[in-house]
Amino acid sequence: MGSKTLSGIVEVENEIQQQVDAEDKHWQAWLEDLRRSLKDEAAEEEERLKQELDAAIAKAKEEAEEEAEQIRAEAAKWVERIGSLSDEALREHVMRHLAEIVTGADSDRQDVQG
Repeated sequence: MGSKTLSGIVEVENEIQQQVDAEDKHWQAWLEDLRRSLKDEAAEEEERLKQELDAAIAKAKEEAEEEAEQIRAEAAKWVERIGSLSDEALREHVMRHLAEIVTGADSDRQDVQG
C-alpha cells in the first residue's frame, strides 16, 4: 500500500471518529435535556399534588370544625333542657330509669339479664 492510500484511510477514519463524537455529543445533550425536562415535570406534579393535599386537609378540617360546632350546639341544647327541668321532674326521670336498670325492664343490652 502506498503512503497516499494509507494517509487517505487515516483521514477517513479521523472523519468517521469526528462524526461519531459529534453524534455522541448530540445524543448526550438530548438525554440531558430530557432528564432536566422530566425532573421539572416531576417537581411540578409534586407541587400540584402537595397543593391538592393541602386543600383536601383544609376542607376536612373545616368540615370537622362544622360538625364539632353542631355537636356543641346540640349538647348545649340538652344542657339547657336538662337544666330547665324542675327538681321533681328530674327526680322522677332518674327514678324511672333506675327502676328499669334494677329490674332489667326494656333492656336491650346483651350484658344485662332480663
